[in-house]
Amino acid sequence: MPPQGNGGGKGSQGSSAAADTSNTGRADQYVPVFSGKQAEYREFRRRCDLYEAKMRVAGREKETVFNIVTLLTGRAWDLIEDLSIDDLKKENAYATVCTRLDAAFKFEPLTELPNDFEAFFVKLQRRQGQTLQDRCPGLPVRGEEAEVFSWH
Repeated sequence: MPPQGNGGGKGSQGSSAAADTSNTGRADQYVPVFSGKQAEYREFRRRCDLYEAKMRVAGREKETVFNIVTLLTGRAWDLIEDLSIDDLKKENAYATVCTRLDAAFKFEPLTELPNDFEAFFVKLQRRQGQTLQDRCPGLPVRGEEAEVFSWH
């Protein structure tokens, strides 16, 4: 059980003080963490944008980039390690960090080509006794994805 506020167990003062800070007191509770895997970068980047918006609403936007940067490791840390504390205090520090990370980890359609190939040719197998003509109407339409990889 959490400790009570002043007054040795009289909950009215303690609970009202907790309610006053509930919107801003825990704004940095769930800081996004990046594993360093390119496949997980898109989700990390989206979570960072949400976290930045949450911190801005809480009036703590200057902490955002520090909270994210302190949890970076490996290659992601190497990309931003040369930024000084003064650089991280600047108004555009979040954009600077994201630009550097995007340059190294951002999703590119060609990186997903092996997964699409496997999904189309390996995972979409015919059932026993099913003819090719029986199977074709059930295949997903891949026209939009094919346009991404056109080599014109």
